[in-house]
Amino acid sequence: MKYSAVDSSALADALRVDPKFFVDAGHEAVQRVSKGPWETVSVTDFLGKDNIWIPPRAAQVYAKEPAFGKPYLAPWHTLRYVLRSNATLSRTQNQDFERCEVERGWLLITCSGRNLGPCVLVDSVLSTFAISGDMIRVSAPGSDELFYLMAFLHTPTGLNTIRRRRSGSVIDHIHPKDVQDMVLPIVRNPLRSEVVTAFREASLIREKGRITLIDAEQEFSLQTGLRDLSDLVTEHHCRSRRFCISSSDIRRRLDAEPYAPLYRFYQEFIGDMGIATTITDLASTSRPPARYRTQYVKDQEFGVPILSGRQLVQFRPVGLRFMTKAFPGLNKYLLDPNTLAMTADGRAGDNLADCSLIREDRAGWAASGHIIRLHPRKGVNPGLLYLACTSFPVQAQLKALATGSVVDALSESDVGSVIVPYPTGRLAEDLGNAVINAWDNFAVATTIENQAIAILEQELRSTIPGA
Repeated sequence: MKYSAVDSSALADALRVDPKFFVDAGHEAVQRVSKGPWETVSVTDFLGKDNIWIPPRAAQVYAKEPAFGKPYLAPWHTLRYVLRSNATLSRTQNQDFERCEVERGWLLITCSGRNLGPCVLVDSVLSTFAISGDMIRVSAPGSDELFYLMAFLHTPTGLNTIRRRRSGSVIDHIHPKDVQDMVLPIVRNPLRSEVVTAFREASLIREKGRITLIDAEQEFSLQTGLRDLSDLVTEHHCRSRRFCISSSDIRRRLDAEPYAPLYRFYQEFIGDMGIATTITDLASTSRPPARYRTQYVKDQEFGVPILSGRQLVQFRPVGLRFMTKAFPGLNKYLLDPNTLAMTADGRAGDNLADCSLIREDRAGWAASGHIIRLHPRKGVNPGLLYLACTSFPVQAQLKALATGSVVDALSESDVGSVIVPYPTGRLAEDLGNAVINAWDNFAVATTIENQAIAILEQELRSTIPGA
């Protein structure tokens, strides 16, 4: 049970009488901000009221062809290392389509759901997507004030401050006015400039990593001939959902999807290019038990970060928890550097078979049993393995092999049997190394941000006795 003594004047100031508003961690954070030795301003005074807004809510209409709109992202998708979308927002069928578009340099703040407050800066890659109305826009691109607000919202104090104003009975919400009225502490200038510079640098490094990966994927498609595969699929009419096969071709599976002509065509095409191999030939697979009694701890000193399938592909995992170091068999869940981690449970139309290349920043972290580990064999380039497993014909094969009525699942044997394109030679090796460098850039960007967050949070707490 949580309880707190509240002065009656606080009720009048807040215009709230719900208990959770006053016992929430945000109440203490607001008090700490307001009593500090720094100047405080509202976000409206800091950035301007008109720069903080949200598009109107309306039923969204999607297009079948990408040419008729923009790829659409929900809030949690914007935090991914690699931005991918399975839906296209129609340009002509949505009245407020332009309001869903974003520009490079804007700040997006999640304003609906269980995890309010995570924010992301729009870079040149994210600006090519249409963004959900569940994110508040802060349209003051490139300003030091915007980067400082971004840094503050990344601190525990800032996150608790903005979450304090949430409302809603079933789904929590915050509104643009909640952001506009939020009190912002302006810390001493040398520190403020250092934090702003760090977040600006980190955003550029992360953007560079994304662009490098996009270029590498395009070059990989060119080297392997996959670039022309979509046209060939249409030409050969392999998308038909009705087909016949010989009973002798039926192996372990009785469901129809794995035998669809489309996937066989993919396999034959890769084989004809002379670059076909299986995932088992490139990597050994492992997967710890998926069903276990999880033991979490709040104190990070006594725990290990554990990633779920969705958190695996986020550069800043939302709702990250820590598994106790005393957990029996913990080593089975730990991630090794250069491992390719793949989501093995999820929805085939969404995050199933999502891949993340583990680098030094997450080596030693844990991942749940819903994630398959691919350990590259000797001589296999981890970057090339990543490109092979994320290529669209391989992703299609993986999703086709999923089993399950409610939650789609992949087994180690199914993953290992998938035929993938794996080119060899100096050009291919250079391509794999470029992918590794891109993931290293992601790690560097996150490290820079974490250091700035720690410095700012320490300043916000050290000046208040007992904080």
